[in-house]
Amino acid sequence: MSPKLLIGFSDFTAIHLWANSIGWPSLHGIVASFCLENNQSVNAQTSIAPYFDILSGRTQELVYTLICENDSARSQNIEESSIIGGNLSLIQRAMGTPRQPDTHGNILILEDIGEPGRKIDEALSQLAEASLLDGIAAVIWGKFSGDASEQANITSAKNLLKKDLDERRIPFFSADCFGHDPLNMPLPFGTPARIASGGRLTVKTNNA
Repeated sequence: MSPKLLIGFSDFTAIHLWANSIGWPSLHGIVASFCLENNQSVNAQTSIAPYFDILSGRTQELVYTLICENDSARSQNIEESSIIGGNLSLIQRAMGTPRQPDTHGNILILEDIGEPGRKIDEALSQLAEASLLDGIAAVIWGKFSGDASEQANITSAKNLLKKDLDERRIPFFSADCFGHDPLNMPLPFGTPARIASGGRLTVKTNNA
């Protein structure tokens, strides 16, 4: 079976996880019906143009600057890895199934929307209990959008994850440009990726 073109985010994480389980690359990012050029109710500041550049082959590599959240992120270089993950709620539901992500040696990105901090903390605790943080290359905390009254609780859940990653000496980064907010930049999954110390993420748009 030849790889198919797979692009999406949020609930599409279920498809990303399936693609990852069979070794297909995929692209985490906007859907064509919600973007700067079309319906601006979601991802209103995100143009579809960079996606066409990726799909046409004009863009072979993407570079992003991540925020370093711990000392390991500031000091370690991550080579020969790839990115997996997506919506935390969908990842939680995939645990214990054939679509549970293989995180070993990979960079895990997490994002979500509308979930209270308590639920996020529960999902993160389950990640750890399921050994999905064992041997992981790094974690990227994407955008966790939702009710303003929950932001303090979400930050608390993030800090508990940071404490766990600090103890494991796993690099922890954050980036607000991946998720449900106006800016949702393309992020290839299952392709070669590396992060230089200081947070410079470089990811290939294909497996070459």
